[in-house]
Amino acid sequence: MGAHTPRQPLNHEMELRSISRRHGRPVGTFADPVTRLRAWHWLARVKAIAGVADAAALDKHRLTHGMDMAATHRFQSIEDDGFDPGRVIATQKESMLDYVARKRGYQQTRKDYEHPFWRALQDRQWGHPKGTRFITEELQKAGVAALEPKDADRADDLGLDWPDLFKQECLPPDASFDPLESYPCWSVPIVRPLDSLVDATRLATLDGLLALVLLYRRSLDTVALEQARDCRDVLKRAAEAFVSDWKDEPLDTWRYVIETRMLAWTPEFQPSAEDIRQAEQEIRQRFDEVAGTGKKRGRSKLHPAKATSGKIARRWRRRTLMRACANERRQVNLLAGFQLLTPFNDWLISNRSLIDAHVDKALYLQVVGKGADPETEAELLKDLRPLEIPVDDRHRFNRPYVTPYDEYRFGGVCFRLDTNPAKKRLVARFSTDTEIR
Repeated sequence: MGAHTPRQPLNHEMELRSISRRHGRPVGTFADPVTRLRAWHWLARVKAIAGVADAAALDKHRLTHGMDMAATHRFQSIEDDGFDPGRVIATQKESMLDYVARKRGYQQTRKDYEHPFWRALQDRQWGHPKGTRFITEELQKAGVAALEPKDADRADDLGLDWPDLFKQECLPPDASFDPLESYPCWSVPIVRPLDSLVDATRLATLDGLLALVLLYRRSLDTVALEQARDCRDVLKRAAEAFVSDWKDEPLDTWRYVIETRMLAWTPEFQPSAEDIRQAEQEIRQRFDEVAGTGKKRGRSKLHPAKATSGKIARRWRRRTLMRACANERRQVNLLAGFQLLTPFNDWLISNRSLIDAHVDKALYLQVVGKGADPETEAELLKDLRPLEIPVDDRHRFNRPYVTPYDEYRFGGVCFRLDTNPAKKRLVARFSTDTEIR
């Protein structure tokens, strides 16, 4: 890591303005990554119907005839920044969504934009108006029969003898029962794991994904954990198939949303500072690789390290954040396990952010060195409150052992044991020096 332009604070909830509201930059466009995904999906459908490969070609397509002059490059803006076509203007009276949908052959684009799948990704409590019937119908389209508990009773009521679908279970021969209240034998459905019955790619549609998301959430909410695990595997494969044609920022955003809105519900998730730094390096490396091939880079022609302000800088920060979220997705909402709360693990949990800040500071000092980037150091190398680690005879403290390969992680760190006068107990004080030792 060398000297570079200081990073700005990254937060996927903040609004990143790129064009004026008057000319189509809707408020809140970047408040939710689902908004961008819906816009990119809509644009992909429009391009497919128009028979063009990129948004720049759409801006020159006959589809734009009749748009306001101020609507120049509107399709390109949606591709670059995920602007909401329902709020981006095409004419004084119409949005891009309305303008395109009234063209012959483009009516389906509105249906995709208004599909309830997007609502389900934004609202964990939302339920389909058709309820279970919607899930059942979508699974039937994929060749799967979703049985209700009462289906076995219906089989008994009709006297169905379908040995491949239902098995008979009976009371022991010596068991007593009331013939007016129960039966000596009853049907039990023969069920198999969902992933053994269906090719997940058959559910890689907006309807199919919505059905799987709702089924998975219902299984979790009703503590049907075995069914939830089974459904989760199919949902993950179907989602991966659905996004297989995407690349770059849209793909990173999809991966982030799949992990935080479909396979789990953690929309507040933020990547670590280390993952953001790694993502930044990957973004720069990818930019340099594309530059070396002579290929066009769209409207983001300025190198990420040189973009310090304006819409291009905001675009690079957003792309960096989405890459970091995609790289970090394996750790989303992951708990290692549970322990009885003690003063020691309570301290560890309460000081997570401060511990990470000390390690990040030591890492920067060892790898980059003080003075390489004064603006970045103003924030990163600020004085940190020493960590006062509780210790006793059973909970001791030693300098962390590191291999030569990992030596940089604790460079410039010093330790000492003393007594905290305020709390009257032995603690280990951990502080980060500004000099490398």
